[in-house]
Amino acid sequence: MSTAAITSALQRVAQNNGIKLSQKVALELNKEYRETIKAELASKGTFRMEGLGTFSVVKRGERSAPASPGSPERVVIPERNALTFKVSSTLKPTLSEFAVKAKRGEE
Repeated sequence: MSTAAITSALQRVAQNNGIKLSQKVALELNKEYRETIKAELASKGTFRMEGLGTFSVVKRGERSAPASPGSPERVVIPERNALTFKVSSTLKPTLSEFAVKAKRGEE
């Protein structure tokens, strides 16, 4: 989902609740939400979104890999942090259903 789509959704929800929300304010809300997620990941290492899933920061260890495909030469890839995502149990059935439909060519 793009920033524009999220901003429009925020404005639509606000309007449905009798609140006029400018595009500028909706963009700021979206930006603040993203910054909150980043701060949670930086401080706690996890961020859980109810009904969606959990983002977690994991440390990937140092490893070696071929310098190029088929090359005997190896390079060292340093350790780093990576972001993982685990789908919530409430969303998993929906995704499974979507995958089955996509496999069949349905929409």
